[in-house]
Amino acid sequence: VSLCRRHAGRGPVPGAGQHRLRHRPDRRQPLGHTPRRQAVAGRLTHARAFHDAIAAIYRRRGKLALSILLQLAGWIASGLWLWAVLWAMGLSTGLWQAIAIQALVEGLRSATVFIPAAVGVQEAGYAALAPVFGLPAEIGLAVSLLRRARDLVVAGPVLLAWQIAESRRAVTFRQAQGED
Repeated sequence: VSLCRRHAGRGPVPGAGQHRLRHRPDRRQPLGHTPRRQAVAGRLTHARAFHDAIAAIYRRRGKLALSILLQLAGWIASGLWLWAVLWAMGLSTGLWQAIAIQALVEGLRSATVFIPAAVGVQEAGYAALAPVFGLPAEIGLAVSLLRRARDLVVAGPVLLAWQIAESRRAVTFRQAQGED
């Protein structure tokens, strides 16, 4: 026991008794390199990479402008769709009113991106915004349901085609694995 006390932290046994200050399970890591610091450094690396990616997007001004114009064109096209639906229902709504309603609903959908397919958000948005623009709330809900039907008509075949393509790819991959 006295031998251990005599060499604790000094003497011919280097580092004895100082393991709490210098403990490094992996000697290749520098002193003070802990898993927590490594995690923070990893997050900083990802944050820098994200920042660099965003900066690269903004450096491509032409493509950024094209993206903004395409988004605006999409809003206008959706507004035209809404205007046509309201006209087919026999309601006289101005084109700019329809575009405004559609843009506000799209803004709600974007703000609630964490809700899958904006279920309930779209319906509430149309029902709440319709009276603001002089339409009954029931018309807003009807338009919302028509839009859901449109989405299903477009998305159904696309999802089916995607599933078929992926299953073919999986079969081809399994066959290639079996041949190796």
